[in-house]
Amino acid sequence: MSHDHCLPIWHTKALKFGNIFARGLTSTIQTDFAPEFSSCFAMKSVGSGGRKRTRGRARGNALDRSVQKWVTEGKVPKNNPYMTSLAAEISRRGWLPVSAQATAGCQELRLATKVDLICTNEKQQIILIEIKTGYAYYFDVHNQGCFRFPFDSISMSCRNLAFLQLLFTTYLYLHARPNIAYGGSYLIHLFEEDQCQCVPLPTFFFSDPEVLPTALECMRRSKNKNKRTRQCELTNGKRRKKRCV
Repeated sequence: MSHDHCLPIWHTKALKFGNIFARGLTSTIQTDFAPEFSSCFAMKSVGSGGRKRTRGRARGNALDRSVQKWVTEGKVPKNNPYMTSLAAEISRRGWLPVSAQATAGCQELRLATKVDLICTNEKQQIILIEIKTGYAYYFDVHNQGCFRFPFDSISMSCRNLAFLQLLFTTYLYLHARPNIAYGGSYLIHLFEEDQCQCVPLPTFFFSDPEVLPTALECMRRSKNKNKRTRQCELTNGKRRKKRCV
């Protein structure tokens, strides 16, 4: 499939291609491949374990700002255990942070996102990193079936949803930069404030060369569907609550 790629531009609170607003990658993935999945259901199925619920989105946004400041100023923000763990992991692997929140997108798909963190390794290859915080006790809960075609052999979980996000982020970033030296994509999970896990994108997400082109074609078709019609198709005519109560 031929794509006309260009870099989206951040405008107020959204990414745009010129005057056209881009679709967010995370919400598009959930709509097209995991409409039945709920992180709240995963969390409730294992119980809170006495842990206090925190504001995940606000925490993630705050971390994004801290990562940008770290990359720009070269100093790890003080009194931030997540940043301390992240910086220690990056240093341990011998990577050098060079960019944060870099835009990537495809105008034909009207799809855009930001790369959480970009580093270079000792070979001067680009390392793409997706960062997730929290999910400490339900990141790997697999109790909601599998993703939709063409990922229907992969069970849905918070971790696998993050891997899907990393897969498409990698595609959007690299396809617009075919000559860049690429060294891999990694998911970094920061949890319990001082715990960090860094895992490469699993090969089973891209081992079949037909899977990604098929998924991109699904996204292209969904772009052209009426939003209300698509929601009805995916939820059998019922509105689904997204908020965790």
